[in-house]
Amino acid sequence: YGDLAQGTARVLYTPAITHPAEHISHEAIGYSLDWFARTLKGGTPRPADDQIWFRKELGTLIALAGFVVLLLGVFDGLLEAPFFSHLRLPVVADGSEPVQTTTQKANQGGGRWIAALLLSAFIPALTYYPAFALGGTFVPASHFLPQGFTNQILVWAVINGLIALALMPFAPKRARRSGIITPSILIALATVAVGSVALWLSDLAFKIDVRFWIVALKLMSAKQFLIFLIYLLPFTVFFVIALHVLHRNFSSLGASRGALYLTNILALTLGFIVLVGAQYLTMWLSGKLFNPIPDPGFVPLSTIVAIQFVPLLAICAVIATFTWRRTGSSLPGALICGLFVTWYVVAGTATQAAF
Repeated sequence: YGDLAQGTARVLYTPAITHPAEHISHEAIGYSLDWFARTLKGGTPRPADDQIWFRKELGTLIALAGFVVLLLGVFDGLLEAPFFSHLRLPVVADGSEPVQTTTQKANQGGGRWIAALLLSAFIPALTYYPAFALGGTFVPASHFLPQGFTNQILVWAVINGLIALALMPFAPKRARRSGIITPSILIALATVAVGSVALWLSDLAFKIDVRFWIVALKLMSAKQFLIFLIYLLPFTVFFVIALHVLHRNFSSLGASRGALYLTNILALTLGFIVLVGAQYLTMWLSGKLFNPIPDPGFVPLSTIVAIQFVPLLAICAVIATFTWRRTGSSLPGALICGLFVTWYVVAGTATQAAF
């Protein structure tokens, strides 16, 4: 309707897909291209189905995976430096990694292990919507906490950090390593700093960040960096607590590498996989999401955010497991995850309050 010549023309396209699906839909992009061709001057006319943008999407997905691998490689390389060598697990006489203790062996498997896995996986998912509702109601965007969605994630992290802290006495005890706090902080900062330089070079050379679909790690602006500093401490404290409990429950030097990675990934992501899957199954069967909150707009937006928890927590599980296998401590990986996730959330979230 309206008039193209007068600049008042409007059109509404309604492809039969969800809102997040529109961001990676050839149909939705085709409608946009068709409208641009009708309303903008210049350019080369092409059919709406002549689209090659998905190649770029695959390229930045590979770059995202490469970014994670880069962090792991930098961390592993820095462990060879004399200053960080104390972090590396000592080796036994034949050059292999030290074997697990009898206490560690006794705490593996059985009902306790299964209970720990279910609690680790599903408590974060079960508290997700209530925590977001509390955050939206009681911690709105403000001058000191200027990102509304980040505040909701923060409330979720605080609640689950406290739950993990309460359950910590029930986790198997492990030997503690001394003298690693300072080198752990420095190696985490150095590792993530190299990653940020790599992302800056990617932007400088190719004008890209690393992403796939709605999962995107972007460069921070100067203002976002200041906001990042506000949220960094509480998110990092969450990962320090949560990953410490994770490793006490599931990580063992005697376990196979694949089993250890898979267990830790499932412990962090399974609940959210079930949550998101159940929501989309409900929508497929009934035409709408299951909404436990009276606000009709709350659950759809929160569910889109929940989708991102799956790959992000999987990445954190990989980083945490990789670093633990080399240091025997949860601290270096937790610090890297705190830096990485805070960066991801702040750089990818709108700032709703003046800052």
